[in-house]
Amino acid sequence: MEISEVFNSQLYSSLLNLSHPLEGTFYLFLLAVIFRWRWPKTWNRFLKSVAAKGEGKLNDHK
Repeated sequence: MEISEVFNSQLYSSLLNLSHPLEGTFYLFLLAVIFRWRWPKTWNRFLKSVAAKGEGKLNDHK
């Protein structure tokens, strides 16, 4: 339990020190890659839940 508390405090302090939008975007991307690698089915369900609804099929012009 002590290791996770130290990790959480280090993570929190590093997030407080973000100074540029690209740095924050990089960290979000890194978290997404790690989450996708570790829990792919959950990640795919999340992406489906936040996806915009389409008006129809994409390949109607066959």
